[in-house]
Amino acid sequence: FPVTIAVEDIKKLLADGWYTLSQEETAKLQRSSSTTDIVAFLTPPIRLRDVNHDAGVDQSCDMGRYIVAYRPKQAHIAVYEYKDNVVYGGYYHPHVGESGSICWGNAAEVATSSLKNNQPSRALTALRTLLQTYNDDSPYASLHNFIEAFELGEDPTIDHDNEEYYDEEE
Repeated sequence: FPVTIAVEDIKKLLADGWYTLSQEETAKLQRSSSTTDIVAFLTPPIRLRDVNHDAGVDQSCDMGRYIVAYRPKQAHIAVYEYKDNVVYGGYYHPHVGESGSICWGNAAEVATSSLKNNQPSRALTALRTLLQTYNDDSPYASLHNFIEAFELGEDPTIDHDNEEYYDEEE
């Protein structure tokens, strides 16, 4: 049977204005009380900061905006580049893989159970925190790498891992 999500759950998530929808997505949700389709959210601009007073570290980087794609049928959320993103080695956020996969860290259990139980707002709330928080113990690429790429104005299509170019998704 098809998985449906209650539009009311999505509307609760949108209430504080952090996540937004495109006009097309908004119209789609207004026409129905549930959906089986992908729901694509937009984030506001994200600024990550890493502060460690003991180590003398205080750095930050404007990471841009992201598209967050929720797929009810697969009980899956992914994050993709959207606007003004800083890219390093194919990564566009320290805790998001090149394919949009999320490193949930301590929030993995909450994310998995809420998605399986058709409560995406809990997982998306956890994702909001993850996207705004830098954990220097487990990044795909360090915040320092993103700051250097931004400051140098490097071509975001350069793969720093093997110095070859990779194909950017349009």
